[in-house]
Amino acid sequence: MRAPILVAAAIALAACGGSNPGGGTRTLYVKAQAETDGTTDGTRLGLEVREGSSGGTLITDAVVILRGDKSGESSLPWQGLKWGDFALGSYFKSGIAWEPGWAIEVRRGNDRLDAYLQTPGYTTIVEPIAQTTFRRTEGKPLAVKWKDSFDRRAKTVTVDVDKAKYQRTLPEDPLSHEIEANRLVSENNERITLERVNEIELAGGTPGSIFRGTSKHRIEVNVE
Repeated sequence: MRAPILVAAAIALAACGGSNPGGGTRTLYVKAQAETDGTTDGTRLGLEVREGSSGGTLITDAVVILRGDKSGESSLPWQGLKWGDFALGSYFKSGIAWEPGWAIEVRRGNDRLDAYLQTPGYTTIVEPIAQTTFRRTEGKPLAVKWKDSFDRRAKTVTVDVDKAKYQRTLPEDPLSHEIEANRLVSENNERITLERVNEIELAGGTPGSIFRGTSKHRIEVNVE
């Protein structure tokens, strides 16, 4: 009977029109991370589960269920893979389709947690155009503009320009950002990266439990 209950919960959470921190026994520390670079190969989702706190014993025998808005229900197996912040391993899947939202359920004995995260869509930098040249000597700011495949705005956006060592975190996803010319350096193949993030604290977990969804896009331009 568990599967119908999960389906009903996921539908109810999605119907609320956004993310939902869910509920649970508040006995598990759960850190969930979904991320995409706009490709299936670059799309993955992992969960770390620990007893009691972020410093608790790593749990490798939990039942972790994932339900995508479009793809339906699947299980996340324990993989023991080192990925990102999951240095000691996680429940993990890669090469999956990016979803408008995911419901998660974690169970181990009497311990449980559930939640729903609405994600940003695929991110595409539309200005500047990749491999074009920006002339900082003209003194005009570099306009960085982007769009979302779901026509959504993320909770936060980080703009990073690699060789110029420029980074800004923007609240409320303004869909554009101007960088003053004097903050840039003359370089070929300057890398501009956008990370757009939705994140919720998991009400059914111990303090610090989170579910984060990150959509990334990266281009290179020449700066003169």
